[in-house]
Order: sequence, then C-alpha cells, then structure tokens
Amino acid sequence: MCDNLGYNHTVLSSSTQIRLFKEHMNTSVVPPQGNTSFLPPYMRWTVRRFPKCAVIMQKRFCTRFFPPCFPGEKKQYFITCLSDCLQIYKLCPGFFKIHPNEYEFCTRASKGKFMHGFCAHDKWPKHWLLWPSK
Repeated sequence: MCDNLGYNHTVLSSSTQIRLFKEHMNTSVVPPQGNTSFLPPYMRWTVRRFPKCAVIMQKRFCTRFFPPCFPGEKKQYFITCLSDCLQIYKLCPGFFKIHPNEYEFCTRASKGKFMHGFCAHDKWPKHWLLWPSK
C-alpha cells in the first residue's frame, strides 16, 4: 500500500501491519507485496474530490498508520512535512474545511528534519510505544 512512497519497511510488526490493513480496508484479504492500488474506503471519496492531493493524502495515511523506518539508520519516526500540508492547502482548497482534524495534525506534527521525503523526529510519540517493531 505504501511501497510507491519510497519505503518498504515499517516500525510495525508484520502481524500488526496485517491487522491494521484489514481494519482500514474492511477486508480479510491482504494484497500481494508491492501492490499500491489500495486505499481505505473512507479515503476514496476524498481522493476523488481532491485528486491533485492524492499522493500527499496517501503519504499522510501511510506515515500515520504504517510509519516508515530505514534499516541501518538510528531509530526515528517519520511523518509528512509542513511543506506537504502547505501543498494540500494550495492545491486542494476546501480540504481542511471538510477535514479540520487533518489541519490540526498538520500544524502540530509536521516539523522535523527532512529525510527520505519525510520529516524525521527523534522523540517517539507515546502511543507508538505500545506497538511492537521489527
């Protein structure tokens, strides 16, 4: 689901990835690795309404639910950058009116060191401490 964004490793265990995928996709089927044509049902409407922001929206979904990691590097967490939020604002007027929670997420969590096309942070969010990583 997120392979086309420049990463194929995540901090989540395989079992957690499969569970989250099934929950978000509302399915019991897991796509073959490398299949990037899947979006959660609740995102499809938004992407159809704001097609210019489809990749940024996929990036935000993936970093939030399947956070990337890069083997051989120190442990960090990666999210979308402020520049991605500004692109949404510029390219997709009205998106933040429909999704005010996304605006809040952008303003509080989008600053960090730019790496691999994402913003890297050294401090892990508290809610991630419960998720197993491999």
